[in-house]
Amino acid sequence: MAIAFMNPFTEGVEFTSPLVFMFSHYALFAAGLILGYTLFSVERRVWVIGAIVAVIWHIPQPFALSAGLQSFRAIEEATMILGGLLMGSNIKTMGQITKLTLTVLWLVGDTTLSVLFIGKPTLYSHSSIAYSPYQPSGFPITGVAMVLWMNAVLIYLVYTYVRRVNATIVKAHGA
Repeated sequence: MAIAFMNPFTEGVEFTSPLVFMFSHYALFAAGLILGYTLFSVERRVWVIGAIVAVIWHIPQPFALSAGLQSFRAIEEATMILGGLLMGSNIKTMGQITKLTLTVLWLVGDTTLSVLFIGKPTLYSHSSIAYSPYQPSGFPITGVAMVLWMNAVLIYLVYTYVRRVNATIVKAHGA
């Protein structure tokens, strides 16, 4: 997954397309999350650091720096993977309420970012930040794609939860 966004072709496109750049964030964080979940189980609340990393890279100035400058891009990619790794390493030890709260916070945060991309695209573009490589016109489609992605993830999570609950009910009733 991360390989799809960490190669010379895609890296080049990320300097001109906020859509590809934003989806690289998803892929890098998800790759770290999967690795962390698969390889580690940490009881300390290191997920907080992972969440902070994800938030920081979506503030307009750091977002534009990593979008426009290769040196910041390397830092952003490494820390997004690390942030996902920290989050993933805690999933097994998190309570259901914490998992639900973090999911809701992600949805609220990404929805807010989507609204900004659609309604105020100049906030993240070179119109407001000189070193941003992006035209304002690239952000509305990015915001819409993010909403579609969040809905797809939410549908998957609800489907998985319902299947698990249904299997538990069937097992409890001996059917």
